[in-house]
Amino acid sequence: MAGERRPAGSGIGDEFAHVTTNISPSVDGMRADFFFTEDVVSVVDARSGEVLYQADVSGGE
Repeated sequence: MAGERRPAGSGIGDEFAHVTTNISPSVDGMRADFFFTEDVVSVVDARSGEVLYQADVSGGE
């Protein structure tokens, strides 16, 4: 639909946004990748081990 606003990284018909990952500046042999936000289970700081995000995967409401 013309003028429809969607979050950055979402395609037409996508329920969840997608995230594109890459390295900038580019590094030979490394590629860009993407994932959908619904697939993220946790985000952990690699240095401290602190859990920055944890999804509720219990299925409860």
